[in-house]
Amino acid sequence: MTYVPKILIVDDEPLMCSSLQFLLSKDGLETQISHSGREAMACFAKEVFDVVLLDIQMPDMNGLQLMDHMRSQCPGTFVVVITGHASVDSTVESLRRGAFDYLRKPFEHEELLKTVNNALNQKRLEMDRKRAEEELQKAHEELERRVKERTAELAKANERLKREVEERKQAEKELQSINEEVKDFARVVSHDLKNPIISVLGFSSRLVKHYRDKLGEKGLSYLEHIVANARRMELLVSDLLTLSTVGRVVPSSGDISSGEIVRNVSSSLQARLRDKGIELVVAEDLPTIYCDGERMHQVFENLLVNAIKFIGDTEVPKIEIGYDDGGDLHHFYLRDNGIGIDRKNHRKIFEKFLRLREIEDEEGTGLGLPIVERIVNNCGGKVWVESEKGEGATFCFTLPKGSLKNNFTF
Repeated sequence: MTYVPKILIVDDEPLMCSSLQFLLSKDGLETQISHSGREAMACFAKEVFDVVLLDIQMPDMNGLQLMDHMRSQCPGTFVVVITGHASVDSTVESLRRGAFDYLRKPFEHEELLKTVNNALNQKRLEMDRKRAEEELQKAHEELERRVKERTAELAKANERLKREVEERKQAEKELQSINEEVKDFARVVSHDLKNPIISVLGFSSRLVKHYRDKLGEKGLSYLEHIVANARRMELLVSDLLTLSTVGRVVPSSGDISSGEIVRNVSSSLQARLRDKGIELVVAEDLPTIYCDGERMHQVFENLLVNAIKFIGDTEVPKIEIGYDDGGDLHHFYLRDNGIGIDRKNHRKIFEKFLRLREIEDEEGTGLGLPIVERIVNNCGGKVWVESEKGEGATFCFTLPKGSLKNNFTF
């Protein structure tokens, strides 16, 4: 709905009031008439007007006094003073008290409408300015509220960060203590468990050498079982120590040639490869990687030993160690054409102490692949197997490229 401005005409001359009302109504303005100051005050008590046309000379109240009253009641109302007895003093005084403009009787219709419209336009501008100020104030208050909330959130976040830093420092101290405990534990296990095992193996060898004839066939059979189990125990202790320290003892890392690691591993396993007639093919583009050389040697060694075990009775046994550039990752693989692994066992083979029944593995401890997985995971990589039963197996693992100092988790 279009808003129609309200005009109050205050004049003690009825003819003047009627004339003004007629002229303004023709211009689409809503008007109301008061013939005295008291009537005007009563009108102001009931409603608000946009513009008041006020005669200064009235019998019951001076126009300037009435203007003061109106300004106190409704400061947003614009007053246009009209009079037939104008003087410089009254003009100046009315403007000083807040009149918007001054019209001297008689005046032209156009002059009246122009003055009233100017007053209405100024009122609209004042209202727009006031609304803008109010919106600006609300926006300022909202901004202050958000700043206070954000400041409080940042303060809380800062406190949390301080606590996390302290907790991390404490965790690092505890980790150092745990590292020392693990090292002590490893030394104790190495001394207190390995030494008795070595003694069992040593005395068993002496029994075979010096008392073979007295032991007899059954005695020798028992002794062979003792030696086999002692060797198995030695290997199990070694693997358990490795598994317990991976990820808990800070590694000694640096840039190392993965090709050199593979050459060292294959060299140490040449006898086993030769015994089974296995052809080992190693890619020439194996990259330099940032790692703990000892741990990565274990990864390649365990995977190669695993491939040798599961090569089966293949006519032309072959193992391939290769590499693909995976963008941000190094992608290594070790592929064999052995007995393969059933899909249902792809995840199980990485579980501790699990040995597949497809082969008789008296030497295995079931910890080789779990050790591989833990080392690779702690380097920020991933290990998995791709295989079908009877179709060989491909063990894959990835390592992040570049310096991995921030990828190790301890």
